[in-house]
Amino acid sequence: MWTSVTIAGKPADCFLPEQRGELNAAILFLHGFKAESLPDHPGMTSAFERWGIPVIAPLIPGCWWLDRVSTVFDPVQTPQEFLRQDVVDWISAEWGISPPRIALLGVSTGGQGVLQLAYREALRFPVVSAISPALDFDRIYERGWGVEELFPDAESARQGTAILNLHPLNWPKSQFFCSDPLDQWWHAGADRLHSKLASSGIPHQCDLKTSHGGHGWPYFEAMANAAVDSLVQGLRRIG
Repeated sequence: MWTSVTIAGKPADCFLPEQRGELNAAILFLHGFKAESLPDHPGMTSAFERWGIPVIAPLIPGCWWLDRVSTVFDPVQTPQEFLRQDVVDWISAEWGISPPRIALLGVSTGGQGVLQLAYREALRFPVVSAISPALDFDRIYERGWGVEELFPDAESARQGTAILNLHPLNWPKSQFFCSDPLDQWWHAGADRLHSKLASSGIPHQCDLKTSHGGHGWPYFEAMANAAVDSLVQGLRRIG
């Protein structure tokens, strides 16, 4: 069910279920900083298989999935341009599926990446789920995670975070995110996002209480069903 493909010269994992489900939809998955390959994580695969939804997962180690040129990704094209153009075109050509029926799912740095994309293009990507999103990346400026290559200083990085790119009148209609309370680096950002959405009256679902050891794949896989179920519910609502 998993194969390796190339999109615009860049590698990706591709999941095709044995039986396609009721939804004419696809999932675009964004990985974390180490570019973990989804075929190595059966808990995530079973969540996709349960609903019969195809998945495409680009593989770019060290990528923050921002709309900024990054040397680890490409000298000219930004990661978000790649997702909006090349990956969307590939899904349309291969599976006959186009936005808004491309749901977004990500973990860690990919979790903040899918929120960034959905917050910037809510009409094209109205359905999004983020597991352990690494939202406050200004906190790790100059700590060896590549953020300093994207922004001139920590304050510029803070201005580029997903929370500060949320439009009060243009937001994804279906959004779910979750964070383990034992996640010492990223949980505070998820809690702050929840507070901002709630105070702005923006509908969303979140789980900030379930714990499976902190930030890592045991938690990601434990929350996979909840995240994918939210995507399915959102896709059904948009018709």
